[in-house]
Amino acid sequence: MLKTTLEAQAAAIRQLNAGRSPNGWAHSSLYDYFAQNGRTLVSAKPSKAYRQYVWECVRYIKPEVKQCFANAQRLVSSYPEYTYWEGYVVVDKLPLPILHGWVTGQDNGKDVLIDPTLKFDFQKRYSLSNILIGPSSEREYFGVPFPTKEIMDRMRQTLEYGSLVDDWKRGFPLLRGATV
Repeated sequence: MLKTTLEAQAAAIRQLNAGRSPNGWAHSSLYDYFAQNGRTLVSAKPSKAYRQYVWECVRYIKPEVKQCFANAQRLVSSYPEYTYWEGYVVVDKLPLPILHGWVTGQDNGKDVLIDPTLKFDFQKRYSLSNILIGPSSEREYFGVPFPTKEIMDRMRQTLEYGSLVDDWKRGFPLLRGATV
């Protein structure tokens, strides 16, 4: 469902731009980039031991409200066995695509979704129920995984956390056609 929404948004933007991408860019928009390169993330249900391990990792990075890219990138830079993802999420209560960052880990050889931000409630700051670990019937995640090296390189270059795709400070290299 989310891929269809992103494709429709990308088509609408292309139509507004008379079918062209800006100045020969590879992608006309963020929607276009993710529709062409992304995939739906299907998460396995984690074991109890893995949930506890993830919780300890997340607690260590001290996630902050509305800082999805920073939270996910700090988690990956502290624990390189995780994979950083960037893309869109749709929440049942708000059926609009939200640009978002999250991570996955491996439990018994299967991908497990770890979202330290979206469910975060400041009042319950350090509660295991405060982060999403594993599948969710209330959300759909669609995005692109990025190598940890790319995350670390960007952090060294910019000295900050942020979106790799919506990277206006560096001139949108991925939208222009750069590869990771």
